[in-house]
Amino acid sequence: MKKLYQILLIIVLVIAGYWIYFYSNIDQTLIYLILVNIVVYVLRMIILRISNQVLKGKIIRYILSITINIIWSVFIFTLLFYVSPNFSVAIISFLIVAISLTFKERINNIASGVLILTSEDFEITDLVETNGVQGIVEDITLNYTKVRDFNGITIFLPNVNVFNASTKKFTSMESFGEEDVDDEEKGSKEETLRLKKYVKKFGEFVSKEDKITRYIRILEILPEINPMELNKKLDNVFSKYKKIFGFKPFYYVNETILGRCSITVQVISEKPKNVVYFINAFLRDIAIELYKEQVQDKWDPQKAENQNLVKMVEAGL
Repeated sequence: MKKLYQILLIIVLVIAGYWIYFYSNIDQTLIYLILVNIVVYVLRMIILRISNQVLKGKIIRYILSITINIIWSVFIFTLLFYVSPNFSVAIISFLIVAISLTFKERINNIASGVLILTSEDFEITDLVETNGVQGIVEDITLNYTKVRDFNGITIFLPNVNVFNASTKKFTSMESFGEEDVDDEEKGSKEETLRLKKYVKKFGEFVSKEDKITRYIRILEILPEINPMELNKKLDNVFSKYKKIFGFKPFYYVNETILGRCSITVQVISEKPKNVVYFINAFLRDIAIELYKEQVQDKWDPQKAENQNLVKMVEAGL
């Protein structure tokens, strides 16, 4: 309720209470019950508004709100029982059935939201994948989880769906060092040593333990690329994006089938938003660097040998 409406409602309730107390001829006990309910309702509005502005923890605000509403309900039903016990029993029975049927999904969402917030499987600003959506967690409420995907689209996922689905978390607490890998390493032996250095970093406590986002993409390289030039071409792009991600991306070869090469590229950053904002540009630059000769002014995108490249560039590789 807007602040202006709340103020007007308080004024109306105060006037009504004043009239009931001084000018009504109803039972004195009933007058006191009505006045107590008016006072409790006004205090409820004031406390909830202050708590929403002062308290930062959503769980604390939720528990406080539930507690205040329960106390308020006790006073309301006390008044109703005094006026008409049979009517009060009927009202309670109706409310129980209505809540169980109408708000079943909302109750499940709230319960799932509480479990998500208390379990801390993932937090706001983490990069996750859930329900087929990859993106940054921007907010977790008692009804939904707000995720912004790689295209900048905000998606609201019901908490019950998030809680019941498997979640892939790219952001986690990992130890990671500051040292770099020698850019001049070449050949299969050197590549193996280089990969071992990166893997070793994840298990070592060098200087700090912060949240690290590690995003992985598997790419298929077309047979036009000379394997001897692959490392050099990728290194040009990796060095460029080291300043953006904070760590230099790296890759390793998975398999080669019929002239095609499958590689895994890992992007590491302490800032998940940088991964979301720049991953498409990063993959695009990889495609352009690997197929620089084809990406020229006079190339024909209708040729069969360029069809795969067109699809890769349009899809961000």
